[in-house]
Amino acid sequence: MGERTFLVTGAAGFVGGYVLAALRGRGGRVLGMVRRRAQGAKTRALGAEPVEGDVTDPGSLSRVMEGVDSIVHLAAVNRGRGGLSMEMVNYRGTVNVLAAAKAAGVQRLVQVIGIGGDSLSTFPLPRTQGLAADAVLGSGLPATVLEAGVIYGRGDAFVTALAGLARLSPVVVVPGSGRARFEPISCEDVAEAAVNALDMPEAAGQRFRVAGPDVLTLDQVYDLILQVLRLRRIKLHVPTALLRPLVRLMDGLLPEPPVTSSLLDLLELDILAEENACPTLLRREPRRFHEGLAYANEVTAARFLSITLGRRDRRALTGSS
Repeated sequence: MGERTFLVTGAAGFVGGYVLAALRGRGGRVLGMVRRRAQGAKTRALGAEPVEGDVTDPGSLSRVMEGVDSIVHLAAVNRGRGGLSMEMVNYRGTVNVLAAAKAAGVQRLVQVIGIGGDSLSTFPLPRTQGLAADAVLGSGLPATVLEAGVIYGRGDAFVTALAGLARLSPVVVVPGSGRARFEPISCEDVAEAAVNALDMPEAAGQRFRVAGPDVLTLDQVYDLILQVLRLRRIKLHVPTALLRPLVRLMDGLLPEPPVTSSLLDLLELDILAEENACPTLLRREPRRFHEGLAYANEVTAARFLSITLGRRDRRALTGSS
C-alpha cells in the first residue's frame, strides 16, 4: 500500500491550520485546499502542500482529489460574501465535495460543523450545516460528522471579538440576557478529534458531538476574558432585537465584523453537547477553557481594529503553536 494522502478543505480557515498541524507526523502526504494561491504560504509553513480548489467549482475539486485517501472537510462560511451564500458554500459545496470524493475513490471523510446543525432550523447557519451533514451521512461514503461546541484558540473569532471589544470601551455590550450556556472547546482538541476519527472505521456513518468540560454562560465567558486581560468593564445587556440593525450594518460594511448576523442569532441559545464524544475521540479530558486564554492578551485595540478592517488576518498564526 502506498503513502496515504490527506486533504483538508478550508485549510486557510481558523480550524484548518490546527488540523494541518495535527496531521503532521501521521505518516502521509498532507494537502491543504485553498481558494487563492496567496493563501498557500500558511499551508506550507505548517508542513502541508497547498492545492487550489473551490467547493463551488466541481471541476477544481476533481483535480484536487486525484490520489486522495482521506478528507477532513472544513470549508464553510458564516455569512454571505462575494456573491457566495451559506447555502452555496456550506450545503451545495459539501455536495460537490462528496461527488468528487466518490469519483476519486476516497476511503474516509470527516466533516466538522457546529453543534446544533439542523436542516429544519429557522437560522441560516445551522440550517445549511444541517443540510450538509445530512448529505454527508447519506452519501454512501465511509463518513463521520463531528459537531463541535464554540471553538476557541489563537486566531478564533469568539474570544478575539470579545477581547477586542473590551479593549475599546469601558462598557461592553452583551447580547441578550448573558445566560446562554456554552461548552467552549479548544481548537487543538477539535483538530485532534477530527484526525483521530479518520483512523476509526467504527465511526463511519455516525455523528458525534465534542465539547469542553466547562459549562459557562456568556456572562461567565466574558468575566474570564476580562480577568485574563486584567480589565474592569461594565457589562450592558442589550436585547438582540435592538442589536440586529447595527450588526446587519457592520455585516455589510466591514470585512471582518466582530459579530455577524448569523452568529448573533446563536448568542441567546444554549450550545451544549448532550453526549460528549471527547472520551472516545480524544481518549482524554479536553482542555479547560480558563487554562487556554493567555492568547487573549495578544488582542490589542490596534490589532483588533486592523482585523475588523481587513488589514490583518486573525487566522495568520493558527496551527503554529
